[in-house]
Amino acid sequence: KLISVLSTSSGQAVAFFADDLQWAVAASLELFASLSTLASQPELASSSGATSHKKTKVLFIGSYRDNEAKDNDQLVQMLDDLRKSTSSIQMTDIAIGDFDHSTLNAIVSQSLCLPLRRTKPLTDVILQKTAGVVIHIIEFIGRLTMERILCHSFVKGWEWDSEVLETCPISESVA
Repeated sequence: KLISVLSTSSGQAVAFFADDLQWAVAASLELFASLSTLASQPELASSSGATSHKKTKVLFIGSYRDNEAKDNDQLVQMLDDLRKSTSSIQMTDIAIGDFDHSTLNAIVSQSLCLPLRRTKPLTDVILQKTAGVVIHIIEFIGRLTMERILCHSFVKGWEWDSEVLETCPISESVA
């Protein structure tokens, strides 16, 4: 009822986001699947005494690491059940992979407002240390800025010491 009220009374769509489903327990996965299925069912709502057909506007987004999802049999089963569902659930899988060198260099170049040729050595080290895994890239660049290995000056712009950068160890969370 909550989903129905939220999505039909305001006329605005509602998005529910569940992250790291690969670690979810069975009860959480059942709740996610139930809400998804229920939200796809047409609701009958009373409008000025007459019965009218209002459609819920709900988007359920579930994210998981596919390399770890196979370890969670309940998640695999829930996804299969939702795909095979005869209700009006529309499911789309979007796989987000690791960055390759040219993509990462383009992002670093644009983020630092520097030409691609200038950011290539920095990108080389970032890719070497993180294997292109997005969360590791974020963690590593954050560490570089916190430790002032990658720093900005108003006179020279973004700077880094390549030798220090090469020897900078990755943090335990990235490892």
